[in-house]
Amino acid sequence: MPDDPAGLSAYRVADLPLLRADQAVGRSSAPRSHSVGWRSFPPAGFIIGAQKAGTTTLAAMLDQHPQIAVARQKEPDFFHVNWDRGIEWYRTCFREPRDILVDASPSYTMAPPDDETVPARIFALQPLARFIYLVRDPAERCHSAYWHEVRSGRERRSLRDAVTQQAYYVHASYYYRQLTGFLRYFPLERFLFVPFDDLTADPVATAARSARFLGATGVEFQFRDIGAKNQGFQYNRFGRFAQDRFGEGGFRFASRLASRLLPRRLHSPLKRAITRDMPALSDDDRTWLGGRFSADAFRFEQVTGLRPTGVQGA
Repeated sequence: MPDDPAGLSAYRVADLPLLRADQAVGRSSAPRSHSVGWRSFPPAGFIIGAQKAGTTTLAAMLDQHPQIAVARQKEPDFFHVNWDRGIEWYRTCFREPRDILVDASPSYTMAPPDDETVPARIFALQPLARFIYLVRDPAERCHSAYWHEVRSGRERRSLRDAVTQQAYYVHASYYYRQLTGFLRYFPLERFLFVPFDDLTADPVATAARSARFLGATGVEFQFRDIGAKNQGFQYNRFGRFAQDRFGEGGFRFASRLASRLLPRRLHSPLKRAITRDMPALSDDDRTWLGGRFSADAFRFEQVTGLRPTGVQGA
């Protein structure tokens, strides 16, 4: 068995029996409403992560299906940061009552250890939920999340300093630890585990498999490959100057406005003018990060049969 730098030896699925419905509801009361009438609401389909593992791409592809509606804002985060807004607000996140509603919020698998708030709330509101969990090389995922924060201007520390000092970067790469919280409320067969490499290699087949898992029926739908969304990049000197000048929110608004107003043929040249490729993960940093995730990856494979790529000894 690999080393256990994260102290995961105490986490064993065998010690996590499923809770009865009355136990789960008692731990997290759901907001109540008498005016929600959609037979498909609340949603029974969830893309729960991992962050920076293709959730945006898969959500956009599933939304093509005539039986599936992904939340209008791709990440409602209702069961995490927006719980207090209430169920009526959550309903407005879905534009129409299709047969299958999908909430794609990677934040649901970014919880600190022992925090089962999200799965408890989902169970209280929708005990028949099904989950798609995309998993990526945990070191690459962590590296991508770090550069996302660097690009936004919120992170100026080195990779190792940021990862050491800010647990946010590693929580979402502990796939086994995140999964155990959900397994206290939902059986393993309610989860479809999708490797990031499968999505990038054949997004159409991955979307079709995901749609079937969520319960889409009838004539086989032909998905359209839309290309990768939210690809990693960083701003160059000009892009950083503009971001510092206008602030993160103002710069993002200006970028979106330009993409709507300018002809499509100008989108790529404009992006190249203010960005450059994200640096590759070095071998030394890969080894350093891999040591943090190896024990968790080993246990994740024991439970799911899926080995996360890129972790030595997993």
